[in-house]
Amino acid sequence: PVSTPTGRIKLMTPTEQGFQWLKERGFDAGSSDKVGGIQHQYWARRLREQFIKQEFSAELEVALGKNSAVDLVVSKGKKSVGVEVETGTNSYDQVTANIRKCLEHYGCAVSFILETNKAEKVRSLVEDERVAVVSTESQCIDSVIEFLNADKKGGRGARKPTDYPESVFGTSSSSLPRATRAAV
Repeated sequence: PVSTPTGRIKLMTPTEQGFQWLKERGFDAGSSDKVGGIQHQYWARRLREQFIKQEFSAELEVALGKNSAVDLVVSKGKKSVGVEVETGTNSYDQVTANIRKCLEHYGCAVSFILETNKAEKVRSLVEDERVAVVSTESQCIDSVIEFLNADKKGGRGARKPTDYPESVFGTSSSSLPRATRAAV
């Protein structure tokens, strides 16, 4: 079940045999090898729909290069924001790598982390006005719109991703301080 602002819903996906059955009957149901799990897909698509309703351009799984993509890119004019949906299964290292790739390509990032405790921990470690770490759909939408409406890309006094110490954007959790490794 997935918690939403109005309640909980149950998401179901066909088995590989189910996808094959649908394909044989002319339905384009995709396949079971889509990026992320069903909860991840649900939130990425739901956010995309919300932004399109508000007349923003929104694209899912935007490729950045070999084996790298951003879950959702929302644009208004020439400004874009990278949005990463985190369902709680990614490690701290992967969450911060996702934030970094959005910063490097779009100058700002919104990390929508469905687990409130994990969002709070990441938020306390990544303090940058170009990054919004949020745990609700409305916070995610508001943060993206705020970035898109900002006067200049990245805001005032924004730091480059390379300005972060290894303890924030290290390649492994072993580079984090001991208390951080235990908490994450």
